Amino acid sequence: MYGPGCFYFMSDYGLSAEFAGVVRAVLARDAPGVPTVDLTHAIPPFDVRAGALTLARCAPHLGPGIVLAVVDPGVGTARRAIALESADDRGPRHLLGPDNGLLVWAAELLGGIRRAVELEASPMTPKSSTFDGRDVFGPAAASLSRGTGIASLGD
Repeated sequence: MYGPGCFYFMSDYGLSAEFAGVVRAVLARDAPGVPTVDLTHAIPPFDVRAGALTLARCAPHLGPGIVLAVVDPGVGTARRAIALESADDRGPRHLLGPDNGLLVWAAELLGGIRRAVELEASPMTPKSSTFDGRDVFGPAAASLSRGTGIASLGD
């Protein structure tokens, strides 16, 4: 990892199903020893604005690490999965999630966007059409935590 830090995980998955736990399991499998802070999994389903506002409220209080956020009414569609690199190294350096506006306000509060890439599915996990948290975002976040550069994750 590029320094002390953790994963900051937020979603609209809720806690009554296994989805948040499965993403956490992928993070633990692919980046053992890196702690995960659950910001919330109680964003109203598919409410991107509520998720973006929550991340914006959280961003100024987060230390070094990686934000993984999933609120995705476009799941299963052609919408892109993205990783952003923030311009300010005092907080999270990377934010990963769907390209639907969820990450932008938080990234702006973290100094702006230095770089952005479209993520590809991990070769370790077969891509499904409905679980990018497990298949794309989790493996990419773990890869970044091991020091992989953002440019290696996609175009």
